Amino acid sequence: MKLVRYLAVVTFLMVFTCCTTNNKKPAVAATPAIKNNLELLKDSCGKLQKNGDYSNLVITAKKGLASAISINDFTSAAFFSLSAGLAHNRLKQKDSTLFYYNLSERFGYKIKSIAHIIDCQDRLSSLYYELGLADSLSASKAKMEIEADTIKDPKLKVQLAESLGIFYATHNEPQKALADFFANVKYHKEQNDTAATGADLNYIGRVYMQIGDKEKALRYSVEALPYLQDRHKIACLNLVGDNFTTLHKPDSAVIYHKQAIALSRAINDSLYLYNSYVQLCDALIALKQFDEVPARLQEALMYFNRSNAVNSVIDVYTTLATVESSHENFAGAIDFDKKALAYASSSQHDEWKTFLYGELTRLFSTTGQYKEAYGYQRLYSTAWDSANQASSKKNVQEIETRYQTAQKEQQIKLLSQQALIKDIDLKDQRRTWWFLFAAFCFLLIVVALVLRGYRLKRKSNELLEKNNNNLNVLNQKLNQANQSKTKLFSIISHDLRSPVSSLFTYLQFEKKMMLTETEEQLDRTRMCIKQTASDVLESMEDILIWSKSQMEHFEPDHYPVNLPEVFTEIVSMHSVMAHQKNITVHASCSDGLTINTDPNFLKIIVRNLLSNGIKFTPAGGNIYLSAQKNSNSVTITVRDDGKGIPEGQLRSIFEWNSVRSDSSGLGLRLTKEFVEKLNASISVTSMPGAGTTFTVSFVNPRAELNQGLTVFSNNGRPQ
Repeated sequence: MKLVRYLAVVTFLMVFTCCTTNNKKPAVAATPAIKNNLELLKDSCGKLQKNGDYSNLVITAKKGLASAISINDFTSAAFFSLSAGLAHNRLKQKDSTLFYYNLSERFGYKIKSIAHIIDCQDRLSSLYYELGLADSLSASKAKMEIEADTIKDPKLKVQLAESLGIFYATHNEPQKALADFFANVKYHKEQNDTAATGADLNYIGRVYMQIGDKEKALRYSVEALPYLQDRHKIACLNLVGDNFTTLHKPDSAVIYHKQAIALSRAINDSLYLYNSYVQLCDALIALKQFDEVPARLQEALMYFNRSNAVNSVIDVYTTLATVESSHENFAGAIDFDKKALAYASSSQHDEWKTFLYGELTRLFSTTGQYKEAYGYQRLYSTAWDSANQASSKKNVQEIETRYQTAQKEQQIKLLSQQALIKDIDLKDQRRTWWFLFAAFCFLLIVVALVLRGYRLKRKSNELLEKNNNNLNVLNQKLNQANQSKTKLFSIISHDLRSPVSSLFTYLQFEKKMMLTETEEQLDRTRMCIKQTASDVLESMEDILIWSKSQMEHFEPDHYPVNLPEVFTEIVSMHSVMAHQKNITVHASCSDGLTINTDPNFLKIIVRNLLSNGIKFTPAGGNIYLSAQKNSNSVTITVRDDGKGIPEGQLRSIFEWNSVRSDSSGLGLRLTKEFVEKLNASISVTSMPGAGTTFTVSFVNPRAELNQGLTVFSNNGRPQ
């Protein structure tokens, strides 16, 4: 039987599902064309809203809403219905606004977008308050309070708290409103959200003004002004002006209200213009400038006809009552206040009702109608007391509840402590002995572990220190090896470039001359090739000697070296390179001048300086190579008439860390190292456009000098 019942239920559900499915109207297929059209309509809505073209925004939003519903795109439908409601609201078409906001909220529930639902509820609650729909406003408040307890997202929670704060502020619950707004200010300041911070501070100022704390109301409203823009700033300017009026500073109030009027004109908002003019009239009345008030009210009424908000109606009647009262037309003032009270009572605006009860009490007392004044005084007292009594009663109840709870908790703690004391007394001795024994055992274990850890740590530290020392020694050796290798490669790439280039040039020259030149000319060319090859071999020997010195770390081998011979050899080696650039090398040296030094190192020094001069001297230039013996030194000078060296480069010309991949200046770095190995010194002077001079000084060398002067040209032969 159970199986039969189960099958019957399943069959019924299947039939019911099929029937309901067949009755549904199929949606239009969501083609790419329709989706692209929806995106275009969304962009158009955004532009129309930005430009303030609300009439066309209504048309576009409704068109997009119809397309979105046809393909069951409820996310787009929520967007378009909200846009339509916003447009109707700006056009003061409140019934249509209410319809589309509600429709958008239903789509929000359908797509399960909490953010969209809260946005709609926020707009609806403001609209309910503006239209005086008390029941709808209460229902909206109940929904928002439930959601505030369940939502976890902080951003949505803050948005909901703002809506609830506005409701509490307008329904005589200022403490709740202030709690929500202060919490929101803290959150928005942490998020650096200036616009939201300004709005919250403005709300706080309004609440303080409502409860009569005018100083705080003014302080928070002024603090909010720098954060606000457009309509929010207009409302805050008017609030500051009202605060100054109530604090008997109407001159300052007029300034702020006029700023609000100017900003309202700039954004062309009739409702804000109306409100700003009405509040300006309050300040003018306080200044007793009654002649200016009618004209301002006339301008306000011009914009009032474009708005049907209940707040605006109450506001204009109370202002008119104030004007009549200032002209001692108390009957007219009473009539306007009664009309305002009727609107406030029908729309459940409690704060307006309380204010109007007080105004009517004052007016009836002034005219001697004490019976009516007494009646409104009772209503005023009842309204004021109910606003304060509810809050006070709740505070008292909360304090009483906390006190009773604390007392009960204290009694429970005392009983628990007494039971524990008795238990401790019975078990104290046995537990003490066991505790001492366990503590002793634990102490022994801790001491053993500490000693073992200390020994292991000391042993590991010693091993680590030893390994670090070995590693440091290896790193030093590796660094030295790397430096020697780098310098070796640098010398090879630098000192072999000139002779190899000369050799290649001669070989090319010989190849071209094979068919056209005489045998005698070919012999001379072959002699040059032989000489150049010999120079390459000699350079290789110099390099090998240097590399050997780096690897074996031996000192240079000093013995007498004939400088004219060295100059002859070096000039001859570079003659081809100089000839290619049409550079003349002038070499001069005293006959027989010798110094006690390492000849290989000396040749590398002179060769690098001369090669560097040829490289950086322009075609047709001159290079002067000379040696001179002074009283206690011998100086070798290489001077060119090239373009010179910039001052910034001159300071680091001998540093290894400035070597580049194109090897420019590399010979100078090597030259400085060889000079230092020979216990000599090298210096450089240069003037941009006037050439460069390198000077190598050998101090206190064992030098010999013969009479006469030997001069060499770039062909290497004495002149």
